[in-house]
Formats: sequence, C-alpha cells, structure tokens
Amino acid sequence: MADEDLTKLRAAAARLLPVTRAWGEEALTAHRAFHRALYLASRSDVLIRMPDDLWDKSDRYRRIGLELPPGEEPRTRDHREHHDLVDLVEVGDGAGARELMRAHIERSLTGSAIDALEQRERHAAERTTSEAS
Repeated sequence: MADEDLTKLRAAAARLLPVTRAWGEEALTAHRAFHRALYLASRSDVLIRMPDDLWDKSDRYRRIGLELPPGEEPRTRDHREHHDLVDLVEVGDGAGARELMRAHIERSLTGSAIDALEQRERHAAERTTSEAS
C-alpha cells in the first residue's frame, strides 16, 4: 500500500465508531469510508466498482444490523478488528491482513442482519399458511 493510501486508511480508521444504534448513521458512514479506503488502494476500477456496487445493494441490511446481534461484544470486536487491520497493513503483513479480513467478513453484522431477515420471512410465511388453513 502506498504511503498516501496508508495515510487515508489511518484517517478513516480514526473516524470509526462502533456500529450501534447510539452512533447510527454516523457509524455506518465511517464504516463504509474505512472499507472503501482499503479497496481504493487497489487502484483497480473493477476492484473498486464491484465492492461499491455490493455495498450499495447491501446497505439496507447493514441498517438492520444496528440492532443485531444482541450485546456490545460483536460491535466492539468489529471496531477493534478495523484498527488491527490497519496495523497489519502498516507492517506489511499481507497474510495476516487477509486472514483477519476473511474472519471479519464471516462475522459481519450484515450476515447477522440477513439471517434475521430470513427468519422474519419464515415467520411471515408460517403466519400466512396458518391463516389460510
């Protein structure tokens, strides 16, 4: 990562807030800016356009994620991982950054929000079925 990109990443990390109802939109905006600073450093139109598009399409799930999962631990872990990622990038530990990012995505609030939406849809379908009976 170029020095200029690392400076932008550090600045984005400094603005991060835990993604909670208390911080709401401000936290979501800072969260997106942090992730965008990571992939903007690729300087690849495809690697920039694709995550931007996916982020736009999944943003509504992230808002539901403000409520999920219960408790603060997942949110503080997520916040801490962002700063850990900056440290790994800064020292040039690409393998460590890759592994942390993979785990970070797998534990993301968006995934929890999608699970909650699927559960809501199942309950709604069950209600519709029982009302039709």
